[in-house]
Amino acid sequence: MVNTILKEADLFCPNSVRINFTIYHINTNNPEVQRTNSLSLAKKLSDDFTNPIIVKIISRHHKLQTNKDETQIKVSRTFLSELKLLAYLDNAEVVSVIEKAPENLSRVHYGMNNFYNEPPFAERLDEIVSQIKPIPSVIRESFINEILTCYFGNQYGVSDAALPFYKKMIQNLTPKEIDYLLRLLINKNEEVKEILRKSWKKQLLTELIESIMPNIKGNDDLTNIYKQFLKQYKITNS
Repeated sequence: MVNTILKEADLFCPNSVRINFTIYHINTNNPEVQRTNSLSLAKKLSDDFTNPIIVKIISRHHKLQTNKDETQIKVSRTFLSELKLLAYLDNAEVVSVIEKAPENLSRVHYGMNNFYNEPPFAERLDEIVSQIKPIPSVIRESFINEILTCYFGNQYGVSDAALPFYKKMIQNLTPKEIDYLLRLLINKNEEVKEILRKSWKKQLLTELIESIMPNIKGNDDLTNIYKQFLKQYKITNS
């Protein structure tokens, strides 16, 4: 049924109706199946969203904020995330969107069966931060700390299914975020030494450095911090 509606939408829907498809999902009074179908429609049509349509969607979201209905606001933010529209939110709201994702990831990382439970939370965090560059400075610390913690896993290993998301997020760090990451590694003296004592964690560290090297090269400030990192831990620059 959804596929049939999608085909009809592609053929007949004017912009005003497409906007209605997108905002319908936000109404939490609608049955879940209808809201899910609405989201499917919106994602199907999102490639054709014009600037006026995006403005309408964001305006609708801001109107929900004035009503202070936290349930609808949360649903709306999820909706915007699914449509990859988080970059259109203001800085304060971006912080609200991001702040819970590292906390949720941390909770499952330190919980039971973390190798099994981590992947969807890692994927969710990746989906969010891929839309928002740079990460707001007030959330940068918790974000990078959590990514590093999960990336290096625990004494039993890492979540193999979550690891690609951690690698992607590290690879996509901005120069300022790489600066923070390197300084964090320099300050985590005992933790890094422990990493270097275990061959599989040392390999992860090598892969981490390799993934950020393209952003380090040509940047004098990052190069200097990188050299400091190598010197502190007596790592040979291959």
